Amino acid sequence: MQRSLPTGAWIAGGLIVAALVVPGATYAAATLTQIVGSNGKTVAQVTKVHQLLTAPAAPTSLFTSGLLASSSVAGTSPCVVAATTPGTDGLVLRQITYTVQQGGGSTDTLEFFSDSSCISPVAEIGFTPGNGVVPLEPGVTVPGAGHLYARLVNQTGALDRIQCFFDGYRVPAGAVAATSHLQRVVKVAARS
Repeated sequence: MQRSLPTGAWIAGGLIVAALVVPGATYAAATLTQIVGSNGKTVAQVTKVHQLLTAPAAPTSLFTSGLLASSSVAGTSPCVVAATTPGTDGLVLRQITYTVQQGGGSTDTLEFFSDSSCISPVAEIGFTPGNGVVPLEPGVTVPGAGHLYARLVNQTGALDRIQCFFDGYRVPAGAVAATSHLQRVVKVAARS
């Protein structure tokens, strides 16, 4: 003969389990997650429909710098400074706009690096004549008093000439880690 629990025991057991589970679920639902600024204090604000509130960058924080590069010698040029951070501010570069005025094709490239080792390029532009934009999402960071470097790789020996502009914005030096940079490589060929 099998014994079963009376209905009252099942109800009492259910109430005990609920008393143990509900406080944990309530705590988990009430826990807040916040986005804070680099100073560790400023909390991001959201709208009633949970959209992140943003503000346009101050015009004084915007950054633009240019580079004109050319070579008709086959080989790889030395790494040179393409852009320098203003003062001690860090930079977040968001895009490179360029015009390939003359080029030996997509096998000739202009490579960009976030440090002076010039080992891992953060972007490359092929020398097919035309205009283009290289988006650098989420951005290439350059630490305060740092530089963006470039080198030209001319495999054809033809005359390569390019004009580039780097656009981004300044950030406090502490907002950019000294070793922080974009890990993926963006390769593009010029488009007319």
